[in-house]
Amino acid sequence: MTSYRWSSLGAKMNVLDRVRRLVERLSPEPACAECLAERLDLSDDESAEPYLYELAGCQGFEVRIDACALCGKARKVIGKGAAKAA
Repeated sequence: MTSYRWSSLGAKMNVLDRVRRLVERLSPEPACAECLAERLDLSDDESAEPYLYELAGCQGFEVRIDACALCGKARKVIGKGAAKAA
């Protein structure tokens, strides 16, 4: 049972790291959870949104309502670096 728990934690950290790296590559442009999940080929039952909140507020990551750089829709997005001037 313990090995399952650790492998689950490892998988979660792997997805978090993949989300972080993609957001950093897109920086300073923001991306929404739906586009991140699509680009990272996450399963249908796995959302990128929880990872946005794990990253928010640390190492320059910021969650806000803005246009996604990938789909262009106004949504909750995450970016790293300076926000666009309104």
